[in-house]
Amino acid sequence: YSGSHNGDNVSFLVPSYKATITDAKAATLYTPVAVTIPEDVTAKYVKAEGENMGSTGKLVYTKLENIIPANSAVVLTGEAGDYTFTATTEAGEEVTDNVLFGYATETTATDNTGIYALAKKTNGVAFYPFVGSKYRAGKAYLNIADLSTTSEVRLFNIFDEGEETGI
Repeated sequence: YSGSHNGDNVSFLVPSYKATITDAKAATLYTPVAVTIPEDVTAKYVKAEGENMGSTGKLVYTKLENIIPANSAVVLTGEAGDYTFTATTEAGEEVTDNVLFGYATETTATDNTGIYALAKKTNGVAFYPFVGSKYRAGKAYLNIADLSTTSEVRLFNIFDEGEETGI
């Protein structure tokens, strides 16, 4: 950004974050600062309801309006393309009980139990068990490690706002 203040020319860099939504029409994002959501992109955080993700539990996707708050991990949906999320001083709505997490820098994964990553596989676009050794910077992962499961959950589908997934 460049501008003028009291006759002096001033410039400063406004941080932004890039995300690519693939032909799967979904991606994840984690940012350490609040960012604006570009037009034509939907950002949702995820809550777990119920204590047993293997039988009675469900995931609930909640859409954010205009801003992704600082230190928030989200699922993005939209048409395939590269999108820019620009930092803002607005806080946005509070995100509570989000079972998505992420890191600003690449981070070693020490325990993958209950961790899922968004991927497109033969069963479609969903959160599948994470098998990597590092969490990628700026990506979001699903963490249900603190919730009980009656069996190994193979995948968690992503749904439109208001829809829930019984596991």
